[in-house]
Amino acid sequence: MSAAQLSDNDSVLGRITSSYRLDITDATAANAATLAARTDLATVSVTDSSASIASNLDTLQSLGKKLKSITQSGTPAALSLTASQLTSDAAALAKISNRYTAAVRDVSAEAAARVAANTNVVTMDVVDS
Repeated sequence: MSAAQLSDNDSVLGRITSSYRLDITDATAANAATLAARTDLATVSVTDSSASIASNLDTLQSLGKKLKSITQSGTPAALSLTASQLTSDAAALAKISNRYTAAVRDVSAEAAARVAANTNVVTMDVVDS
C-alpha cells in the first residue's frame, strides 16, 4: 500500500478487528518515522528527492529493519553528508536502491583516505585543526 493510499484509507483500516501488517511504499523521507511508529507497520519504503533523503538520513537510519528501501526520485543529485553520517548511517545508505553519490563535508585529515576510498563519494571537504 502506498503512503497516499494509507492516508486515504486509514479510517477503513481502523475498522479491521483482526491482526494485519502493512508494507508502505512511496513514503517521503520526512514522513517515514511517523509511519514507522504505527503498530501495524511492517516496513516502509521511501521515495524522495536526494536533498530530502540527505536531510532526513539520521532519522531513516533509526528506523532499522522497518526501513525496507530508499529510492531517489527525479534526477538523483549527490547527497550532502557529514563524514560522521557516512559512517553512522551506513545501513540506511546501503538501502538506497539506485546508485547514489555523496558530497561529504567535515572530513578530518585522518579520515580523508578512508572517505576518498568510498566509491560513492564524489567530493569531500577536509577540515582539521
